[in-house]
Amino acid sequence: MLTLAVIAALLLASGIIVAERLHARPPLAVVSSTLVPSRLVGGTAPALPWPTGVQSAIAIPALGITTQSGPEVAEPIASVTKLMTAHIVLTDHPLSIGQQGPTITITALDVTLWHDAVATDQANIEVSVGEVLTEYQMLEGMLVHSANNFADMLAIWDAGSIASFVTKMNSTATALGMTHTQYADASGYSTQSVSTPVDQLKVATVDVANPLFNQIVAMPAVTLPVGGTVTTFTPLLGVDGVVGVKSGYTSAAGGCDVLALLQPVDGVPVEVLAVVVGDHVGDDVITDAGLEALSIARPAMADVRSNDLAPSGTQLAVATASGHSVPVVAHSDLTVLAWPGQRITEFLQVARRPRTGTPAGWRIGTVTVRAGPEKLQVVVSTAKALPSLTLLQRVF
Repeated sequence: MLTLAVIAALLLASGIIVAERLHARPPLAVVSSTLVPSRLVGGTAPALPWPTGVQSAIAIPALGITTQSGPEVAEPIASVTKLMTAHIVLTDHPLSIGQQGPTITITALDVTLWHDAVATDQANIEVSVGEVLTEYQMLEGMLVHSANNFADMLAIWDAGSIASFVTKMNSTATALGMTHTQYADASGYSTQSVSTPVDQLKVATVDVANPLFNQIVAMPAVTLPVGGTVTTFTPLLGVDGVVGVKSGYTSAAGGCDVLALLQPVDGVPVEVLAVVVGDHVGDDVITDAGLEALSIARPAMADVRSNDLAPSGTQLAVATASGHSVPVVAHSDLTVLAWPGQRITEFLQVARRPRTGTPAGWRIGTVTVRAGPEKLQVVVSTAKALPSLTLLQRVF
């Protein structure tokens, strides 16, 4: 028989256990996603109306979309080369909107570069010894009026010589994955500066991510101390949402254009980049290249669609604790821009797991949806309260 002392000890121990259980924190819920981790947007990838007789390609950087007219062969790209020159200069000497940057005093060598450009009928802007230009003004002259002498001056200022700068250009092209590109000069006058539309989309995508670059290439004209007011060679600028970027022409390259089209899709600004190289037919091949670029940028933009994946209140996960489950729902509409046939990924990030007894509306975390680089997040929370434990559940 149990002695009174043993019984008392057992009762005391049981009381301690019951007290601990009654005062213990409610158990945490397990949160399980009901998302489809990966899915394709309905429809098939659009077939764009690729222009004939040229090489062309488009990119929608925000969606990670790039597509091309067909197999590509490297060929001269004329002043489109200056996209890389601008990228390197702004990487080595970054500027923000409103900044002019360091000053550059024009030397006798710079004047010789101008005379050489004039003598060989290259795009140029006059300079004089002792003239002082800022980095920003130099970029204006190179990108807006496509002045080859400004590209050469920037190369020498940045790297000490054009040859050293070209080495930078080619190493940067390699780093960007431009496998069909070889640069021989900073301006594109050389027929040995060759590339493809897809490769130029890679550097153009980096360029248009820079607000200062975008500000310059959207200018119809600039005014410089000695050169005066000079206008852009970029066709269609300001027409139908065209905001740049860079054109080029030599007899070897023909008409070339890198065009940026910026328009809203369901209130969200979307930019399409289109590249055309090698237009040799017509009286104004630069404008023709621009029109061809626009002819593929427009339908590419039209195919960017808003996809309603889950309206506000849609269940995206389940929270389960002590045999009870409650839905976890979106706080707002889950809508993402994408192309037909594009792959979308979804995943749940749990920040705070609820416990039994947690009221409805407990913020659990976020659901992130990706379509290429584009990322959208919505908050998710419990739609109902998780029932509290009964007294028997808490004790036993």
